[in-house]
Amino acid sequence: ARDIEKGATGKGGYPISGDLTPEIFRDDCRFVDPTNDVTSLAKYRKALTILFDPNESSVTLVKGPIIDEAKRTISATVRSVGTLQLPWRPKIEPWESYLVWKIDGDGLIEQQ
Repeated sequence: ARDIEKGATGKGGYPISGDLTPEIFRDDCRFVDPTNDVTSLAKYRKALTILFDPNESSVTLVKGPIIDEAKRTISATVRSVGTLQLPWRPKIEPWESYLVWKIDGDGLIEQQ
């Protein structure tokens, strides 16, 4: 839950900063959202580090995390807001996302 709001090293919530704890994700973890589908932890992290300005963007945990052991999932609702790192600095209004992490047999996140 800490990584969601603060990031693994304090650089901002990982869904907008990419600052996550890599040891809990598979290297070939699949990240799916409405605008992309990436199967690579490294590519996902790189994309996020260049997309949002971490000083003007944030993620807040709204609900969860909820663990479903039978389905091997963890879910949470988050609210994000941010500024894109483009020359004209567009601000993205707050939006809510429902995140589901699927856990593999080794206890690592295989999909988000």
